[in-house]
Amino acid sequence: MKTGLLRRLARFLRPYAVQLTILPFLLVATNLLALAAPLLSGWAVDAVGIEAGKVDFPGVFRSCAGMLACYGLSALLNYIVAARLIQVGQAVSHDLRKAAFDRMSELPVEYFDTHPAGDLISRICYDVDTVNATISTDLLQIGTSALTVAGSFVMLLLISPRLTLVFFVTVPLSTVLTSFQMKRVHPLFRLRSKKLGALNGFAEERIDRQRAIRTYGVEEADLRQFEAYNSEASEAYYQADRASAALGPSVNFINNVSLAAISMFGAVLYLGGSLTLGSLSSF
Repeated sequence: MKTGLLRRLARFLRPYAVQLTILPFLLVATNLLALAAPLLSGWAVDAVGIEAGKVDFPGVFRSCAGMLACYGLSALLNYIVAARLIQVGQAVSHDLRKAAFDRMSELPVEYFDTHPAGDLISRICYDVDTVNATISTDLLQIGTSALTVAGSFVMLLLISPRLTLVFFVTVPLSTVLTSFQMKRVHPLFRLRSKKLGALNGFAEERIDRQRAIRTYGVEEADLRQFEAYNSEASEAYYQADRASAALGPSVNFINNVSLAAISMFGAVLYLGGSLTLGSLSSF
């Protein structure tokens, strides 16, 4: 199902293939610059040294200037990538909404008798907005995270292969925890979309039938039904957002464990003379 969905979405991404091909190269450059800055920071720390009166000021200034240039160029390129992805996301959303509306205008009347109007509205509005958020935000975050992880791992191996062994414990632990939580999160978000469609459908139908509802005096029954739909949609939103919100703190906890382990074993390596203070700072 996911493969078929991606194949259908690719049809709408094809007109923007040139932009989507260039952006990954800019994203790689952005992350390489961001990864080079901590290395320069370590060089600056080594230039300062630990002995009084023996600071290599030219080396410190060169490293700091390099850090400033890396962060500045990285921020500029990241802004360009983010802005272009937002433009592509909005353009694809426009095309999707138009295609969905055109398709609806061709469907037989029987289709609308068996499908709630609110569900159709939810697909055109909410689901298309989800696709837009995926293209404009999630793609950037996923690409940045993947490149940062890969680039950081290479640089960590270059700085200290022995200290990198810490991540052979924490990274698999983080992966297992994330996979376990995502198995819980995905069904909750699907349920949230379903409940929102049911609420929209009920509200749209009742708005169209206000005259009949008041004529027969069933306002109280309608209010009770709406309250039930509304409560279910709110509960679905709460459960999905709560499960999603728990993902970040869990990963951050493992990151903090990694930092604690690096600080402890890095200090041992530094005291043993196999790691400089600047290298430990970069790591």
